[in-house]
Amino acid sequence: LDSEDNFFVHIHGEKFFTIFDNNDRSIVSDDEIERSMTKHRNLKYDDSFAPRGTEFHLFAGDGCYVPYQWPHWVRTAGSFSISMAITWKTREVRRVNDLHFFNSMLRGIGLPQLPPGRQPVRDALKLAFYRTVTTAIKPLRASLAMRRVLRRIALGKRANYYLKGA
Repeated sequence: LDSEDNFFVHIHGEKFFTIFDNNDRSIVSDDEIERSMTKHRNLKYDDSFAPRGTEFHLFAGDGCYVPYQWPHWVRTAGSFSISMAITWKTREVRRVNDLHFFNSMLRGIGLPQLPPGRQPVRDALKLAFYRTVTTAIKPLRASLAMRRVLRRIALGKRANYYLKGA
């Protein structure tokens, strides 16, 4: 799952790009959507999902649109391939991403949360609080050491897994 909209453009070789309906919770649960926004975007693929996807067979010059948070699976066709993703985040995408991050933080301290969109008034209050706090701590994030501390506090012990060698 990607936390932005995406035009995927294929430049060289051959590739198969399969997109799945984001409303099918048997492919991706609400918990997995949140986890992909806050921990890691890769989900476990199961071959039984294949019939429920729309597969695009891409050659040089082909492309497809991948909507925000729609599960997808990409594989090459035996030779090397080159592709490019053109991504962007709309105001709505940023809003939902912020809610996923804040929900994850609240869940981390034992407060269960409903996915964004199920309680619009609570979402608005959570978003206002989250954005106020993140704006206040933004200057602290200039330091890599402080960024590690803040990520650990907000997202848990394994939040900095990709910084281990840095």
